[in-house]
Amino acid sequence: MTQPEALGKILSWLKESGQHYIVIPNLEILVYARTHFGFRSVINAADLSLPVGFGLLCASKVLGGKLRERVTGSDLTFELLKNCEKEGIKVAALIKNNGLSSIAEVQSAVEKKFPKINFKVFSSNKAAEGVPDSLREFAPELLLVSFGFPYQEVWLQKNLMAAPSVKVGIGVGGAMDFLTGAKRRSPKILSKIGLEWVWRLLLQPKRIWRIFTATIIFPLLVLNRAIRSRIFYRKNVMVAVQNKEGNIFIGERMIDTNHWQLPQGGIDKGETLEDAGIREMSEEIGITNSFSVERIGTRKFKYDWPWDSKSLFDYDLAGQQQK
Repeated sequence: MTQPEALGKILSWLKESGQHYIVIPNLEILVYARTHFGFRSVINAADLSLPVGFGLLCASKVLGGKLRERVTGSDLTFELLKNCEKEGIKVAALIKNNGLSSIAEVQSAVEKKFPKINFKVFSSNKAAEGVPDSLREFAPELLLVSFGFPYQEVWLQKNLMAAPSVKVGIGVGGAMDFLTGAKRRSPKILSKIGLEWVWRLLLQPKRIWRIFTATIIFPLLVLNRAIRSRIFYRKNVMVAVQNKEGNIFIGERMIDTNHWQLPQGGIDKGETLEDAGIREMSEEIGITNSFSVERIGTRKFKYDWPWDSKSLFDYDLAGQQQK
């Protein structure tokens, strides 16, 4: 999804009922989520996840993904504020106590750039539970949470329903600090060629470990995944059997009771999907010629395979590919 497409999706949600929360993960966030399973579930449960890092585009190409461009929280925030001013949409920002930018500084910066916007800033402890009463009373439709990860994502997942007026909540990281000037954005040329980390290291040497995570650990994980998946990744077929009454067959595994599944298994070399499906039906439930193949699906799904090895580069290898 491109930034204009993401902007259009968010604006459409703001005109509808229901609630949505959006995450904008960078490389460091993805590495963190890899070993923090609770946080990973928060990221995966988001209604929209937008790629912020140049490295994510590179990883997508290496692993066969379809990411087209990066979407930065700062640029998206600016465009959203501009459109909300135009459409009369009420917006709130929730920043952390004692952050780089104060409530007054954020309020002033936004009103200076968007003088007609209905906007208000609130602050809270980044690890606090619950929605501030003043924010709930303001009743914003768009909520920009600027706690930094993992606090903003966890807060949105836990507390969005407690703010019923909010239709869209977004974790925007340091976007408010960029608006106030408390943080300086890297030159566009560095961002374009993927060297934004050099600028951040020069301005904030204390971020060296975070930068190491993004520039060394993440690429190694991607390279490991690419190499191992080409060696061990096996294509798989799954068969949905339906009788004349419309019932779908699901079988219980003999060696794993209470585990029910559709007939499935690996595709042998030279087999078509149809041949592999018929073979699996014969091997697993003994059906051979008493059915006909009505349709072959084209969608593909992946799931995590529970490897015994739990080392940094082994334990998250994907499992078979379902067709």
